[in-house]
Amino acid sequence: MAVWGTPLDQVYPPTNRELARRISEKGAIYSEYWPGTETNPSNFPERNRIISGMSEGVIVVEAGLKSGR
Repeated sequence: MAVWGTPLDQVYPPTNRELARRISEKGAIYSEYWPGTETNPSNFPERNRIISGMSEGVIVVEAGLKSGR
């Protein structure tokens, strides 16, 4: 299962289109954003709360300052 930080009609980054196709064939993709919603960097921390709620455990990895921009 994958949880998108974008609407289902957008794949970010676009280079992940093939990965998205494979996930949708064998699993599921979830997003809480309506199609056509503008992608915003704040969507990704919001997405992370869903992932952590679905998990038995969480490992936090901090990215660089310009990550997600």
